[in-house]
Amino acid sequence: MLMAILVGCSFPSEISWAAETPSFPADQIEFFEKKIRPVLVENCLECHGAGQQKAGLRLDTRGGVLAGGESGTSAVARKPGDSLLIEAIRYEADGYQMPPKGKLSEVAIADLTKWVELGMPWPAGDVPAEGGKTEAAFDFKARAKHWSFQPIVRSETPAVKDATWAKTPIDPFILSKLEAAELPHASEAAPLARLRRLAIDVTGLPPTATEIAEFQADVRPDAWKHWVDRYLNSPQYGERFARHWMDLTRYAETHGHEFDYEIPQTWPYRDYLIRSFNS
Repeated sequence: MLMAILVGCSFPSEISWAAETPSFPADQIEFFEKKIRPVLVENCLECHGAGQQKAGLRLDTRGGVLAGGESGTSAVARKPGDSLLIEAIRYEADGYQMPPKGKLSEVAIADLTKWVELGMPWPAGDVPAEGGKTEAAFDFKARAKHWSFQPIVRSETPAVKDATWAKTPIDPFILSKLEAAELPHASEAAPLARLRRLAIDVTGLPPTATEIAEFQADVRPDAWKHWVDRYLNSPQYGERFARHWMDLTRYAETHGHEFDYEIPQTWPYRDYLIRSFNS
């Protein structure tokens, strides 16, 4: 599981791995087979082998190690100081820390460093059985059929038996499915229950005592619309909905694993999201 987020160029769909491997002395090949390959197999290939290549990184071939993945080249032959692979296994405080299950032994780290210093010896002709394929080519024609790429169209409103229940253009679609399944629709919630649902859905917080009193005293015919707008215009709306986006982008202010170091200068992105939703 080494280097789950490491390392620049995305792979082409096929690579001639054997052609990229120069010849190395027999003693260096023996060093690789005894000291390096076992470490890679035990710690890396579950996530970066023939079965899957997380972050576009493949570590079961020399060409794969050199090519790297989404974060850049993983190793530079004879230059361990310029190799993200070595940086990651050393568990630098401000860098990648791999494998994620725990730091390798000092002996394994020294062996991998020496391996890079030697120029990354690897047996010539050691080619993956499937010919070095990684990810399938992106099929734009097939993806174009996905619903998210379809043009927006206005659907015809379905006919329903209890048309008086529908209050919004969406309601008939819900009611038609309920009627088809012979299920009754829920009765309308009490005003305070609706206010509580609105406040929690939009801001993540229940209404305050002051808001409850103001709501109960609001006799405007379109009072509900005003309360919806009031919560949508509150700063808490942006804070609430920015969190959904931050979850999708895996936002964090610390590294979140063994040593949990802080990540500097992350808060401007958080504040940008909140401002974006609120505007």
